Amino acid sequence: MSGNLTNALEQAVDYLESTDKINRTLRGILIPNLVQFVLLIIMLIVGTLVALPAIQDLYDSMGSQQTLPAISIWFSNVINWLMTFWYIPTALIAAFVAVTVWYINTPKGRFNFHHFKYTMPVFGQLIFAIDFSRLMRAMLLNLRNGMRIQEALDVSKNVSKNLVLLSIIEASMNNILIRTILDRAF
Repeated sequence: MSGNLTNALEQAVDYLESTDKINRTLRGILIPNLVQFVLLIIMLIVGTLVALPAIQDLYDSMGSQQTLPAISIWFSNVINWLMTFWYIPTALIAAFVAVTVWYINTPKGRFNFHHFKYTMPVFGQLIFAIDFSRLMRAMLLNLRNGMRIQEALDVSKNVSKNLVLLSIIEASMNNILIRTILDRAF
């Protein structure tokens, strides 16, 4: 719109490269931690199925009246029950996932899910900061290329898919429009 296509394309390339760098950094942080969490869960289950019975057998073979702590025995029983009746928790988890996916695919559910993503503990502020940063960088790109603030905001909102952020942007655009109309009227 400003007639400076070369500069606009250079800035767009810089924007895309920085966005790609942020995505790679986040994957580099999250993936090893998720793998570590899954491996810890596997170790806990294997330890419960293999190590706890072996320790109890050691107590029994030595003729000791000692037993494992009650919480260890309880957890071992829970794991054994889950192994025996695996289809019950599997069906419950599948039903929960199906209902959640169905709800998220409704308009209200999608908005509530996007709101949850911004308010959830630990990652909520990070997700909001990343989305807001992308919006501001896109807005800066458009402003540097000669767009008016309303046009830049309208074009830049397309970088966000989060309905909560989009509603904030729409409210901001409406406030700017109302303010502009009021300034012209008085």
